[in-house]
Amino acid sequence: MWYHFRYESGGNPYICRTEKERDKLLRKYERQGVAVTVEERSAALVFYVIHDKEA
Repeated sequence: MWYHFRYESGGNPYICRTEKERDKLLRKYERQGVAVTVEERSAALVFYVIHDKEA
């Protein structure tokens, strides 16, 4: 399964190929206090949105 990360600020998207890589990225943003939500799930791909846009 692949995990696609899209940045709200318009930064380049990032694709993780393993759960370990995905968990590392999710922990990074959790420590920084940045919200990450699941946008869509399919059989082989999960889309995440990183809410890194400053208000």
